[in-house]
Amino acid sequence: MPEYRILDMKWKSWYTFSDRKAVVREFMFDEKDRKIQELEEKLRKLQKENDDLKDTVQWMHDMIWKMVRERESAKERE
Repeated sequence: MPEYRILDMKWKSWYTFSDRKAVVREFMFDEKDRKIQELEEKLRKLQKENDDLKDTVQWMHDMIWKMVRERESAKERE
């Protein structure tokens, strides 16, 4: 089977068909790697936000129980 050559107008160079497939394959892997990195970064941000929200809920829970205990103590003193 003859090896066909392709002209890349952007880079003004010739590629064989198999070279072009390798370039496209490499680009696809690079694109997948970039997307994976973006998603991992987004995941880290969401995990941080989730941790912050958990801390806030725990603080609110503690504050409510503190207020309940103070109110009960005040009632007992009356």
